[in-house]
Amino acid sequence: MTDISKGSVNTADIDSRVEDYYTLLCENKTPFLMQYVKNNKHQKIGVIVAVSPDQVGWSKCHTSIGDKFVKGTGIRIALKRALLNRKHTKDNIPSSIKPFFERMEKSAVKYYNN
Repeated sequence: MTDISKGSVNTADIDSRVEDYYTLLCENKTPFLMQYVKNNKHQKIGVIVAVSPDQVGWSKCHTSIGDKFVKGTGIRIALKRALLNRKHTKDNIPSSIKPFFERMEKSAVKYYNN
C-alpha cells in the first residue's frame, strides 16, 4: 500500500484507494473508523471517517438547498478528503459538524495507536 500522505500523489491513486476502502466497507470488513452525522430530526446529513491517526475526512450534504444525503457518495468524499490529508480540508469544516470531526480525531489517535 502506497503511503499517500507524503509527497505528491496521482489522483487516480487516491481514487483507487477510496474504491478499495469502500469495497471493504461493503463486504463488512471496515478498515477505518466511521461515524454518521445526524441533524436534530435524526436524519443523516454527513459522515466523518478516519483511516489513520492523522488522516480524518468529512462530508456533509447541503440540506439547506434541498440535497439528500447519499451514503456511498458521502463516504467516498470523506475518504478522499482523509487520504488527501490537506490542511484546507480541516480549515473548511462546516461548523455544524466540527465537533464530530474533532471527536473523530481523538478517537483515531486512541484507536490506531493501540
